[in-house]
Amino acid sequence: MASWSTLSPILRKIRDRWYRFKRGAAYWGAFLLLKIIDLMLRRMGYRWTSRWLLRLSPSPDPDHEDYTRARLLAIAVDRASVHRVVDVTCLRRSLALWWLMRWLRMPGQVRLAFRMTKGQADGHAWVEHSGRVVNDLPDVANRYTILYHDQLSPETLGRL
Repeated sequence: MASWSTLSPILRKIRDRWYRFKRGAAYWGAFLLLKIIDLMLRRMGYRWTSRWLLRLSPSPDPDHEDYTRARLLAIAVDRASVHRVVDVTCLRRSLALWWLMRWLRMPGQVRLAFRMTKGQADGHAWVEHSGRVVNDLPDVANRYTILYHDQLSPETLGRL
């Protein structure tokens, strides 16, 4: 029987390969999801996209708080958004992250906000989990005005 010290390097190698595989799967899964959301938004619009994303995901557990995991999902979506094959905007990234969080039963809220810059309306979207911003800077809510807290959320529009 082999001792733990001889198995340890082998187990570490297996563990490292498994984590690399999981990171790669998360990356390509997020890339594919971004592409699908991009096509849905272009062809059908925000309301229809929200409706289908809501229908194709399980309901989150309101007591499930895991900010670290939500942040890791946001990093995976951000890394997948570097490709210019997909028109990646904050809305697409936020919808992808929100949908992935729902699949892990994590509650999240998509926030849509606006501000005036040089006479033009500037819109922005981000995801909050338990009141904390997940895929943007923590002070993003101070820089934008959230006009409709729940009226434009995917949950509300998906049920209309």
